[in-house]
Amino acid sequence: LIPAWVGPFVVPALGGALFGFDIGAVSAVVRILGSPDVATAAFGAPLSEIELGNVASLPLFGGMLASAAIAIAGDGKIGRLFELRSAALLYAAASAITI
Repeated sequence: LIPAWVGPFVVPALGGALFGFDIGAVSAVVRILGSPDVATAAFGAPLSEIELGNVASLPLFGGMLASAAIAIAGDGKIGRLFELRSAALLYAAASAITI
């Protein structure tokens, strides 16, 4: 038998794991773009330290802003259930597109 708490625990845990995977992927991209040969071939010039920092930090900043915005909208305007269903649908659609 599966305890009742497993279902509500698994979904956020998987979301956290996927977010961690995304952070790892961004880290690899920063390492690749930090290579002068790759950056010069792709952009014509190596990326500066500030540009590399932006590549690493802007996805996290976007996640923070989106979380704040949906917390306000989810509680007051659209409701938490609709918010969760919409997020699940969008996540499934994005996953299907990237396969």
